[in-house]
Amino acid sequence: MEKPVTKALFREMLAEEMRVIQDELGEHRYSSGRFDDAARLMEANHHLR
Repeated sequence: MEKPVTKALFREMLAEEMRVIQDELGEHRYSSGRFDDAARLMEANHHLR
């Protein structure tokens, strides 16, 4: 059975993926980019119940 994607689940998954990106790039490259801005845009544009 599939699990519905709630706002809480989406935020949890997004945070996890952002940590993966940060780990892969390293702190300096991650903080020099606009990854936090991108995450905020994804969250703002993801319409969930």
